[in-house]
Amino acid sequence: MQAQRTTRTSASSRRRLALLFLLTTLACRVSLADNVIAISHARGAPGDRNVEVIITARNEMPIHGYSLALNFPTEAFTVTSFGVLGTHIASLDPDLVAPVIDNGLGVATLGVIFNYDEPIGSDSFAATPKNGAPLIIARLTIDVKSTSPGGTHSLRLMDGIGSPAAFNRFTDAGVSVAPLLEPGTFFVEGGNVLSLDKRLAFPGSIAPVDIRARVLNPLPLDGFSVAVQFDCSALELVDDVTWTQTDVADVPDFFQTDVDDTLGNDECRSRTALIFDFPEPMGRLLPASPTSPQSILRYRFRADAGAAVDQEFQNLFLDNREFIGAINNVFVVVGESILPHRVHGKIYFSTGGLSGRVVEKITQAPVAGVSVVTDPDDNVAVTAADGTFQFASIIPGTYTLSVGGSGYYNEKTDLVTVSGDNSNDDVGTIGIYSIPIGGGGNTKLFRRGYVNADRGVNIADAIFLLDWLFRGGPAPQCELSADVNGDRQNNISDTVWLLNWLFTGGPPPPDPRLECGTDPTSRLTCNSTLICP
Repeated sequence: MQAQRTTRTSASSRRRLALLFLLTTLACRVSLADNVIAISHARGAPGDRNVEVIITARNEMPIHGYSLALNFPTEAFTVTSFGVLGTHIASLDPDLVAPVIDNGLGVATLGVIFNYDEPIGSDSFAATPKNGAPLIIARLTIDVKSTSPGGTHSLRLMDGIGSPAAFNRFTDAGVSVAPLLEPGTFFVEGGNVLSLDKRLAFPGSIAPVDIRARVLNPLPLDGFSVAVQFDCSALELVDDVTWTQTDVADVPDFFQTDVDDTLGNDECRSRTALIFDFPEPMGRLLPASPTSPQSILRYRFRADAGAAVDQEFQNLFLDNREFIGAINNVFVVVGESILPHRVHGKIYFSTGGLSGRVVEKITQAPVAGVSVVTDPDDNVAVTAADGTFQFASIIPGTYTLSVGGSGYYNEKTDLVTVSGDNSNDDVGTIGIYSIPIGGGGNTKLFRRGYVNADRGVNIADAIFLLDWLFRGGPAPQCELSADVNGDRQNNISDTVWLLNWLFTGGPPPPDPRLECGTDPTSRLTCNSTLICP
């Protein structure tokens, strides 16, 4: 019997090697446009832990395995897990789930095979139905480094990375299929940010509108330059741009501003540069302000009587140009140039509404109680029982919408438009994924809010959590208990939720709270808890 078992294992090993070769080979025999692998969009703040990013797929044929290879910026993130927990693959219980994470090189790869012994048999991932939604095939969790630069970072599916080189492939009955690859993004909040105000104006009014440029800067600024593009047939820059009547306290040694009106197509470009100490450093600078925006420049615009003929707003773009000598949007920190994240401004002439409906992507059932957030401006609406949401009065222009809530993965939409003029724009239906449960998820018993090692929930738990997150204190024995708000992450939001519940009448932590329970979808760990033996 032992000899027979050894023979079967050896044959299985050979099949494994053959299939892994098919998953990672560069030469693919089939490439179909309707086969797609895509990374989702996510966001977090420096210091956030276990932020989830999902990878979805459309496949024209049943697949018996697949491999993934992605690249991420090491200066911003650490990838802590890469697998199929919390995906539509988990319930199939694949024989092989093989992640490899290299946080030094910024590479993560994953190989999945459904059945070792019959690699091209009946065990497969079904083809995506016609007009069906893509399904989730992988989930990774990311820790955002405390030093992560703010702004948008790319998450890219790339062929030929890793060692040995890995490729993004499906395998169908032994044939390797190269799908289309769609990248994702991860927006890190904070960091260096340059923004312009959004202000209501009345076309034809002689009263100018004040627009201020504002900054978030974790480090002091030696100087900066700002370039604003606008339509000079619709807007008039009334006075020279100035740093006075702003938060700039020190008188700069160098300040220059002008307007380039030679661009054509009714485009003008305001260009301003400021250096505090020139040519010798004297210790003058703009102090650091990582959380509270500081105003640095004042613009005064007047809207022409015809400014609202084509649309209910005029954009103010923080405009960078790629030619030698261009004055662009730059911060100067210790003599080095930094490109900040840019948040454009706007002069608008009315407001408008925006509505839509959120459904579960696979079942099309309405989803109640999830948040819909606009980017930019962070307007928030919550879906009703029938999945509908309504923004009653927001600034016209283009937005993306982020949709998510407990039990669902966050979804980011394509651009949507708010027309203004007191009208309402309906974006239609937005689909989000509920988190699939199954495939050996987290079964550790715990109760939310019991962060430290005692048997009560009080301010000591909030202090313990803050000490761990921000002061290098000891980690909780049960990260699941420290996930107070139930978003499967540990960050400052858990502390805020706990304090709000304890002292200001805010909502309690979601279940499990009163009794011990589990969260099969979470990657957070739980070594022990006194309250749940």
